[in-house]
Amino acid sequence: MPIVQTNVTKLTIHYPDGSKGRLIYGKCVLTDALRDTPAYTCALGKVGSHWFPADSTVDQWLDETQFDAYVDLGRSVGAAAAASGRS
Repeated sequence: MPIVQTNVTKLTIHYPDGSKGRLIYGKCVLTDALRDTPAYTCALGKVGSHWFPADSTVDQWLDETQFDAYVDLGRSVGAAAAASGRS
């Protein structure tokens, strides 16, 4: 199971008129920050799908554990993106 260092990256956009913009990109991947969470437990294959967090969108019937894992992962990515935007 691949674990990455960060699930958020911040990029600077340079426009032709000289102005700059910021793009904050978050992706639902597992990081070390998610240890001891439902998302990490689900990814280990102890419960839920062995494809987590890349379950097919064809399967819309998540059990409670899978749902909690996706919520947990989404909150983690959202919090990291918000923190990145403040810095």
